[in-house]
Amino acid sequence: MLADILMLNNVDNSGMRFDHNARTALAFVTLRGDGEREFLLRS
Repeated sequence: MLADILMLNNVDNSGMRFDHNARTALAFVTLRGDGEREFLLRS
C-alpha cells in the first residue's frame, strides 16, 4: 500500500524491501480539532 502511494507520487521507493513472512502493520495518526489523536491501523 505505502509503496504504491509513493510510486504514484513519483517518490523513489527502490530502497524498500519486502518480506512476505514478516508480520508488520502500518499506523496512521491524525490530530482531531480538539487536540486528541486518532489512530487507524492496517495490517
